[in-house]
Amino acid sequence: MKLAVIELDYHAEVLRNLCAGLQDTGIETIVLTTAGIARAAGGPERFPYIRWEIQPEKESVAVFFRRKLEEINRCDVVLFNTLASNFRFFSSLQLRPPTVLRIHNAAAYLQPKPPYQLIPTPFFLFKDISYFFRKMLGENEPRRRAEFVDRVDYLCFPDAAIEQAVRELGWLSGRKTISPLPFTMHESGYQKKPVPGERNITVIGGLDQRRRDYQAVLDAFGLVLPELSRSCSLTLLGTPRGSYGHALQRKFKRLIRPGFRVATYDAFVPQQEFERVLRQTDFLIIPVLEKTRYTVFTENYGRTKISGNIYDMIRYGKPALLPQHYSLDPDVARMAGRYSGTADLARQLQQWIEGESLNARLAAVEQSVARFRPETVTEQIRNTFAGIATA
Repeated sequence: MKLAVIELDYHAEVLRNLCAGLQDTGIETIVLTTAGIARAAGGPERFPYIRWEIQPEKESVAVFFRRKLEEINRCDVVLFNTLASNFRFFSSLQLRPPTVLRIHNAAAYLQPKPPYQLIPTPFFLFKDISYFFRKMLGENEPRRRAEFVDRVDYLCFPDAAIEQAVRELGWLSGRKTISPLPFTMHESGYQKKPVPGERNITVIGGLDQRRRDYQAVLDAFGLVLPELSRSCSLTLLGTPRGSYGHALQRKFKRLIRPGFRVATYDAFVPQQEFERVLRQTDFLIIPVLEKTRYTVFTENYGRTKISGNIYDMIRYGKPALLPQHYSLDPDVARMAGRYSGTADLARQLQQWIEGESLNARLAAVEQSVARFRPETVTEQIRNTFAGIATA
């Protein structure tokens, strides 16, 4: 069978994992994308078994896709890995194969009237006003996006927990879905052998206040450190964003004392260094906020949008502490602990650093990631697209 994958916006990592999962499926695949996304995903150098069609820099989306339309229509399935722009054009494009849209922000794409979330700062007010005039008034984007979503044949969610949450909200009435295709795959080789007397803890991601509650982590360590007898270290594995990020680094470093180390970074973390840290990590803290924004609309982490840190849990096989509000895939939940508030996080940290709580989650890793192993993902991809093509 033949598959066409369209990615013109920004999910290069998800595209890269999809391309890896397509290896050995026997599916003849063409990826239509931009030069920048192809480069970030790995392109033909990393995935020579996939044909890459790159939109020329001086050619519009409309001209490029009309030129490739006959070739796309010879495919059995068309997958939109992301579609965050050009909704009106793709709604009118005469695609003959069944189409699948991956949903990254369910509230903005499926909620009848997604709520607007105000961030009362000059920067965000300027961005919001700009969005209102350019996208809402100029392009009527919400309506065009809804028209496109209504046109696709199948929706695909990042995991079962988000699909179930969206279904319970009533946003999938009359819509067809396929089983969630994993946004990542598990990689072996990152299991750390426990070292007696120490724990290495990592928080992954840029240091800003829009996606993660770093204050809860800071306060929890302030509470728990006087109670600890075992040495531990904390790595903030991400780049500081603006004055907030640099101030946050200074606050964490004030906690340094005998038996507790803090490591931070002032610039982009190279992949080699990122992986080195993960090999030495015993567990993650994922202090994801309950609400975030996509453009100007409210999304709920764990219910309408997945956190990229869940990919890290799965890919590297690392147990994690997460807030209670985050709905997890049932398999992944086996290697997670939950906390509600700062005091509870401090209590959980003490148990994971000095008690047996971490050991139980480490024992669950193999079962938690089994469904995300490359050979299993490859088989799922093969069966899923074959089922769509023959439906």
